[in-house]
Amino acid sequence: MAAIRKITFFCGFILLVLLVCPAVTAFDGRAVQFFDDGVSLSRQGHDTEAIALYDKALAFEPNYADAWTHRGFSQSKLGQYPEALASYEKAIAINPNSTDEELWSQRAAALSRLGRYTEAIASYDKATAINPYDDVVKQNREIARGMQRQAEQAQQAQQKTKTTPLLYAPIGAIVLMAGIAAWKRRQSSS
Repeated sequence: MAAIRKITFFCGFILLVLLVCPAVTAFDGRAVQFFDDGVSLSRQGHDTEAIALYDKALAFEPNYADAWTHRGFSQSKLGQYPEALASYEKAIAINPNSTDEELWSQRAAALSRLGRYTEAIASYDKATAINPYDDVVKQNREIARGMQRQAEQAQQAQQKTKTTPLLYAPIGAIVLMAGIAAWKRRQSSS
C-alpha cells in the first residue's frame, strides 16, 4: 500500500511539473550541430560560411531563434544590414519576449545603419532594460539619438534649399545681368 501511495505521489508530482513548467523544445540534433559549427566559424571570422550553416540548421528547425539571431550577427559583420534586420525580426517573432541583450543591441545597430533611428533607439532601450549596466549600449543609443537629430536637421535644410532658389532666382538673375552690364561698360570704355 505504501508503494502505491509513493507511485501515485510521484506520478502526480510529474504531472504537476509538466503542467506548471513551460515545455522545453528539443531541436533536431542536426540543426544544433549546424548551429554550433556556424558559431565556431563566425568566431573565426568566416561569416559567409557560418550563414550557410545557420541556413542548414534553419532548414531542419525553422523556429530556431538562436540560429536566426546568429545568422543576423554574421550578416551584420558582412555589412548586410537589411538581411541582418530580417533575421533579427524572425528571431523576435519566434520569441517576442527575448531577453537576449545582444539581439536587441545588434538589431538597433542594423537599424541605425539603415537610417531608421527612432526604431534603433527603441531597440537600444530594450537592450538597456535587459542590462541597465551596459554602458556601450547606452553610448550607442546616444549616438543614434545624435544621428537622428542630424538627419532631422539635414531634412529641414533640404526643405529650405528646395524653396530658397525659387525665392531668390529673380534677384540672382538681376544681379548677374547688372554684373554683365557693368563688365561690358568697362570693356567698351577701355
